[in-house]
Amino acid sequence: MGRTMVQDELAQVQGRISVVTWAVALVAVASLFLRLPPLVVPELSRFGLPDPLVIPSTIWMALVAGVLAGSGAEGLLRLHPRWRRQPSRRHWRSRWVYWALPTALGTLWVLLVPLSPSRLWTLAGILAGAGVLGLSLYALYGTVEPHGVGFRRNRIVLNVLTYGAVLALFLLVYRTGGRGLLSGGLIALIGGLLAVELLRMAATEAAPIFTHAALVGLLLGEMTWALSYWGLSDLTGGLVLLLAFYLTVTVAQQGLQGRLTRRVLVELGVFSLLILFLLWFFDPTFSAR
Repeated sequence: MGRTMVQDELAQVQGRISVVTWAVALVAVASLFLRLPPLVVPELSRFGLPDPLVIPSTIWMALVAGVLAGSGAEGLLRLHPRWRRQPSRRHWRSRWVYWALPTALGTLWVLLVPLSPSRLWTLAGILAGAGVLGLSLYALYGTVEPHGVGFRRNRIVLNVLTYGAVLALFLLVYRTGGRGLLSGGLIALIGGLLAVELLRMAATEAAPIFTHAALVGLLLGEMTWALSYWGLSDLTGGLVLLLAFYLTVTVAQQGLQGRLTRRVLVELGVFSLLILFLLWFFDPTFSAR
């Protein structure tokens, strides 16, 4: 009887993941053909920007995909036995933290697909995006119960996907050459969401998690704007932002857990200097500054 219940639960989880994944895939495909009118935001001269801000239709489609993926993740969590055992438990008031990674991945998926050089690569990108999103949802489901079977393995998978998505986001911004207000805002938004995923196990309340993640995203957005005047190569710029993301998230994690000590700061400082030295040594665009 117990085995049958486990099999039924697994079938429901797989079915829900499949529905969410292919729904977001349809949005990704639609973004290749559907051209919505762009949103033009004028009167930005007061912010030092003489040109109006144009938000293309791809951004809107990406945000739709992100919301769809995030809401699908919450629907998946409602299948978990912990939800059914404790439907009114305070833990589920912070269910919004589970939206973060799927929302970021869904948004990135739609932003990356149009950059494929051919139809074959476009198809491969859609299938790869479906695989990544499906894997993230499955791993997310496996981390609802902190002491459950496979928790550590699923947590490692989520960490790898999160840092991979962060690097893809930063390289996307540098490759497209858009490093102004719009790109800085995208990095602040998606970087903040990905920070939520890494911070959600460091606290039980949602408020401090979102507060620290918002600070991480704000810092990344400001750094993107500043680095746009540096003239770094695509890879170096992305790695510098990845280093900043890692450092700020690690400091936030240690702070939320009450373990931010001088030793931790020294270790992070030494690690940062080592990475910056390697970038300076191997990249002429970095060492020339």
